[in-house]
Amino acid sequence: MSKDKIVGVLSHTKGSELLKKLEQAGLTPQLAQEVIESPNNHKANQIVEFLANNENPFLIPSDPMEQWVALYKKYFGIEIDISGIKNKPNMWPIYVHQGMKMQQVYDQLARLFRCWKYTNNNLDEVVTHNDRKATKSYVLWVRDRVEADEENKNKSASSLINGTHTTGITLLERLLLELHHFYTTGEHLDIINYTLSTGSRINYVNLPYMGCDNGGRVFVHWHNATFPSPSLRSRKVVSVQIV
Repeated sequence: MSKDKIVGVLSHTKGSELLKKLEQAGLTPQLAQEVIESPNNHKANQIVEFLANNENPFLIPSDPMEQWVALYKKYFGIEIDISGIKNKPNMWPIYVHQGMKMQQVYDQLARLFRCWKYTNNNLDEVVTHNDRKATKSYVLWVRDRVEADEENKNKSASSLINGTHTTGITLLERLLLELHHFYTTGEHLDIINYTLSTGSRINYVNLPYMGCDNGGRVFVHWHNATFPSPSLRSRKVVSVQIV
């Protein structure tokens, strides 16, 4: 649908109470076009959900840290404090609130779209080691890329950790990043390659990885830490700040 047609729809259906509500909330022809082009009707579904809760569907913040504030309130009912945190250019922040659990975030993802994990057990019981734990709230930054870092392709977790001493993302952080990306874009991460969570361990030799398969299903699987792969890539943690 062209923008002119959208304008026509907006101007000729002023009697619609729903349309009036949408216009009052901030619906413009440009935003209407984004709704139409949104994959899997994500933005349309968001609008319905927000209106049902008497929220403004067009107010996802543009500031990355403010997005985390809105995300935690919406999905977990948690108020977070981002004072003293500054955005970094060409980086994505990941805010990990104190006490957050892997299974908790996975369950929230599964409410929003199709998910699969290699085990029927609780992820927090299976993934037994994490470089960073949510004993305190913290924020970390990774490169702003839909696909995991190309620089780390064909590098095993063991070589990254023991060889170059590269600090990688944990499974909890990757789960939260998936939630944030879907909340702000309606799309998924790692649709071609996969994020190897080198900051986590299932046991002494295996570690988790995440991606999105060809059918649009987000999954958690495992891989041997000693085996390199061109499609399994760690996301480097650039910096961490305790909050």
